[in-house]
Amino acid sequence: DYYRKDVLQNPQSNDHQNIRNFMHSGWSGISFNARVLTKK
Repeated sequence: DYYRKDVLQNPQSNDHQNIRNFMHSGWSGISFNARVLTKK
């Protein structure tokens, strides 16, 4: 369980940067340069 063991128990670490960035920025920190989903 990366979230509990690596991230929450070691708040000053820099591993699992994607999880840490999301915890800091939330959904507003997510952006894409192109359309992600398209109809088939």
